[in-house]
Amino acid sequence: MAAVSPPHPPNDPDLEIKVKKALERVSENIHISANEPSLAVYRLQEHVRRALPPTVTRRQHVTALHSQLQGACYDVEYALGAVRVMKDAGDKFISLQELLKSAIFHRQQLKYEQTRRCGSLVSTNSTYDSVWDCRVRVALWRLLPSLVFPGWR
Repeated sequence: MAAVSPPHPPNDPDLEIKVKKALERVSENIHISANEPSLAVYRLQEHVRRALPPTVTRRQHVTALHSQLQGACYDVEYALGAVRVMKDAGDKFISLQELLKSAIFHRQQLKYEQTRRCGSLVSTNSTYDSVWDCRVRVALWRLLPSLVFPGWR
């Protein structure tokens, strides 16, 4: 069998040079347009121009919401602290109630002793009683904050 050889193009060196140059130009143009840096930068700039304004407004909105949320958290923490202090003050109020009962009892005992010693000379509406009541009230009001809130003064 005889080997079949591919057909040879005509030997025209001028035509070969022109074809080679045209193919190089087409290949170079395809390469340039596929890898054009300015085209990529243009696409990025276009994307940023479309996406940035909504992103900025959302960011500002989130920042405003964050500051409002922080304020609300501080308010809640302050309120919780106040509730805890009030809860702890319950024991102080019970102790204050017991002290007031004791003071009233002792006052009644003193009145009884005074009426027993002096008879009916000291009335319950005397100036001495009102001055003494006033002093007791002042002393209790001075004592009250330190009982309810230790370390206040």
